[in-house]
Amino acid sequence: SRLKVGWDAGNGAAGPALEKLAARLPGEHHLLFTEVDGSFPNHHPDPTVEANLADLKALVAEKHLDFGVAFDGDGDRIGAIDGEGRVIWGDQLLMIFAEDVLKSHPGATVIADVKASRALFDRVAECGGRPLMWKTGHSLIKSKMKEVSSPLAGEMSGSLPTAITASTMRFMPGHGCLPPARGWASRSLNCAARCPGC
Repeated sequence: SRLKVGWDAGNGAAGPALEKLAARLPGEHHLLFTEVDGSFPNHHPDPTVEANLADLKALVAEKHLDFGVAFDGDGDRIGAIDGEGRVIWGDQLLMIFAEDVLKSHPGATVIADVKASRALFDRVAECGGRPLMWKTGHSLIKSKMKEVSSPLAGEMSGSLPTAITASTMRFMPGHGCLPPARGWASRSLNCAARCPGC
């Protein structure tokens, strides 16, 4: 079935690009606050604060969407919620993406900052990857990615730098980091919840 997704640009810089992206993606897409407005009239664009996801949660519930994605003000960090309105935190997002990346890059190093849960590092190892804990900070993570040739990294802040390009990783349902079945985020969260360190 086709994915139904909610998007919240938070009146930040990602808004115009998000409108163009959603128009090209398959599935059903509902967008919030795509007009750029530096006064952020709807909510502060920090997707790591659960209160800032209230509008997105309401949209996902009202439209019965599969999941929702929110951006920060400059569009370089994301937050997400599943179809039941539960927050998918940065380390849980990285866990979902790592499962897919490790299928096409077996044995690769996946880097996460020191704030990530043990469940993430355990899951990366279970999927055949080499988990690496590193210092928090986008530039520090990116430098370490280059040093160890890591295809994927992430922080609890929702920053998910990747060395993988769209040509090497497919983002369409059934072929990449968005699994085809409804409820994938809920299943991933349930898996993460079973791990004591999560």
